[in-house]
Amino acid sequence: MSYGFLPPRNIFATCASLLCLLTFAALPTAAAGIDSHPMRFQHLTLEQGLSQSNVLSVLQDSDGFMWFGTENGLNRYNGYEFEYFRRERGNPDALASDFVFDIAEGADGNLWVATNGGGLSKLDRRTGVVRTYRHDSGDPNSISGNLLRKLYVDAEGMVWIGTRDAGLNRFDPEREVFTRYAVGRRADGSFGTIFAIHPAGEDELYVGGDHGLVRLDTAKNTFETVGREAGESSLGGYSVRAIETDSGGRLWVGTYGGGLSRLAPGADRFVHFRHDASDPATLSGDRVSSIFEDNDGRLWVGTTAGLNLVDQETGDVVRYVSNQADVTSLGDNDITTIYQDRGGLLWVGTKWRGLSKWNPRSWYYGLEPAKALTADRKSQPNVMAFTDDGAGTLWVGTIGEGLNAVDLETGSVTRYRSDAEGALRIDDNNVMSLMTDSVGRIWIGTMSRGITRLDPASGTRETFRHDPADPESLSADGIMTMVEDSRGRVWVGTFGGGISRLDPVSGKFTRFSADPSSPSSLHSDRVTSMAEDANGNMWIGTDAGGLSLFDAETGRFHTFRHNPEDAATLAADTVYSVNIDANGTVWIGTQGGGLDRVVGKPGDPGKIRFENLSQQDGLANDVIYGVQFDDEGRVWMSTNYGISRFDPQSGEIRNLHRKDGLQSEEFNFGAHYRASSGALFFGGHNGYNSFDPDEIRPDKVIPLIALTGFFMSGDRVKSDLPAGDGEAVEISWKDDVVAFEFAVMDFAAPEYNQYMYKLEGFDKDWIELGNRRRATYTDLDDGRYLLRVKAANSDGVWNEAGFSLPISVSAAPWDTWWAYLGYVAIAINLGFVLWLGHQRK
Repeated sequence: MSYGFLPPRNIFATCASLLCLLTFAALPTAAAGIDSHPMRFQHLTLEQGLSQSNVLSVLQDSDGFMWFGTENGLNRYNGYEFEYFRRERGNPDALASDFVFDIAEGADGNLWVATNGGGLSKLDRRTGVVRTYRHDSGDPNSISGNLLRKLYVDAEGMVWIGTRDAGLNRFDPEREVFTRYAVGRRADGSFGTIFAIHPAGEDELYVGGDHGLVRLDTAKNTFETVGREAGESSLGGYSVRAIETDSGGRLWVGTYGGGLSRLAPGADRFVHFRHDASDPATLSGDRVSSIFEDNDGRLWVGTTAGLNLVDQETGDVVRYVSNQADVTSLGDNDITTIYQDRGGLLWVGTKWRGLSKWNPRSWYYGLEPAKALTADRKSQPNVMAFTDDGAGTLWVGTIGEGLNAVDLETGSVTRYRSDAEGALRIDDNNVMSLMTDSVGRIWIGTMSRGITRLDPASGTRETFRHDPADPESLSADGIMTMVEDSRGRVWVGTFGGGISRLDPVSGKFTRFSADPSSPSSLHSDRVTSMAEDANGNMWIGTDAGGLSLFDAETGRFHTFRHNPEDAATLAADTVYSVNIDANGTVWIGTQGGGLDRVVGKPGDPGKIRFENLSQQDGLANDVIYGVQFDDEGRVWMSTNYGISRFDPQSGEIRNLHRKDGLQSEEFNFGAHYRASSGALFFGGHNGYNSFDPDEIRPDKVIPLIALTGFFMSGDRVKSDLPAGDGEAVEISWKDDVVAFEFAVMDFAAPEYNQYMYKLEGFDKDWIELGNRRRATYTDLDDGRYLLRVKAANSDGVWNEAGFSLPISVSAAPWDTWWAYLGYVAIAINLGFVLWLGHQRK
């Protein structure tokens, strides 16, 4: 979003409108020592096609499809659409019950489904046929009950089944025999519910439920109770609902009503973590339903009162809860299950609002909400400027909420406001520009009250204002940009007053303003950005006045303007950002023209040309608000639609959007900065993103691709088709139109997935589809073909191998070899008849 490039009468009305409240993701309650940020969720609910809102289980199969167990059947999801598996009356090949509690994949790739009342089901994923195993009171080798709750497939391929009221079962798929275990048997012979089954070691399992926690020796068929001793060594609660072993070997047990318990390796006592209403760094609730450690070693605990990120060492917690005013917050606080897919996405199943999906890679870009800068944590100011002092403090300028000094280690904020007293008072709450000079003083440029120079060490300050009677004062009080040159002089770009250059010795300003009668003057008095090159020349961006080069030797300005008939000229006359990389290359961010690179030497400005990179080349947007560089020489740009990263060496462009954790798709002019540490900062109306480019780990997981649909003559063929297993799809000569549908099994942002295909034997080259995912062919000649599909996920990671599908098109009856034999026979017979007739004459 641009500011200041408006007629003066509109500036104040515009800025006032920026102070309106904007919805944003619910802020976590931070605990010391936990690296956390706001979580932005996407949701799958009834509106998106989920069959029912209570998601009890989540699984990704070996082909990449997501499966969700609900009270109304089993859902298969490919990122775009759902397919349902439900009970069908009179159909023994369908599920026996729609109430699906758990899902597991067997060694053969087929699914095991635990149902409530329908026993155990095995779903053949290729055919969709279900085989059901139910309790038979006359068969001791049958499953012990039909009310199932939990499944676990061990390394040997054995299926372990926890029931609601019939104990524990092990099923051998090869022998089709169930073995029953008396885990959880009460004194009266009845059983409680088994909610959790978890590996405990070789030939050992932890089994949790209403009976508490036991450790089962599967080889000896013996078990011992864990943590039921009296006193401190007992579990926090009796009914165990979740079990997890983290990467440090710690055992975590969640109970219903007793919170969370941790048993460290070698310890003989559990440590308990409970909800405390007076302490936000504790669990959000004591009814724990699920525990999960993700790929990055973070421990997540789901309760009936929200999601918790737990520090494994201290037990400190960051809570994430639902906020009805924020569509990106957790969908529902009653958590049922937590799962991480192959691409790293975290899926949170809830009882009342379906699934909430979160991409952990969104935390790479360090989202910091602007609400954290306000005293009440409610208003949503625009972030407009950054600077740092090199000592661990980030200074953030905003519209409406003044200046904020953020301690980067503790996160504490010191607020400078116009209504504050003493050392914390500034003249204007609308801070447009910030700069730290060579001696550590902070320069605060405001929208209408000039500049305040603050010495953080002493607390002293000095103000610079425009004085109409003093030509050596600041030329205007609206400050847009500031930069200190190599000689210690401070250059100030103003709105309407051109440039004011402050001499550090005399304390006087020298003004440079636009003079229509002088071609060697500044071309516009609205100065947006400045950068000094290695020769002491100043490159100056303006609003509607193009780019100016101030020659340090001659004191003359050379102006570069856009010429629509010359592609080598400046791309647009409004320049939002000017910056110079480590190699001395000048980069220009323009309004609507994309990114320009200056080609040529400032000593010969008449030969300077511009090379352009725009949206047509792959940039996220052509409005470039900020330009910064990382240590690898890559160019980072904040735009009107996300952030773009350009590598000048390889030519690669990577675009980031809100899905990646950006504060918004839109950023602000002037709100970009590289700190002394190398960290980059980009701000907008929802806060700012802060990250070290060197610490960002690229996504290297190659996504799976699957065939999701096949159409012949407009009719959809079911999903019982081969997908790369060598078996050919047979197409009849009658089917003049065929279509193939496919999907990348990456669910971060399916709308950004990319596809290309080629039908070998028909297409000469690969056909790029963009984000479309269907290939259609008409009137294929008979013969054999090979459909090949390649695809990339939303992070641009391609599966180059893709998948291949053999296709065989049958010939029409009149176009087969035996038909042609018949044609030959007929021709021979006809010739013979004609010859006989000729002989008789």
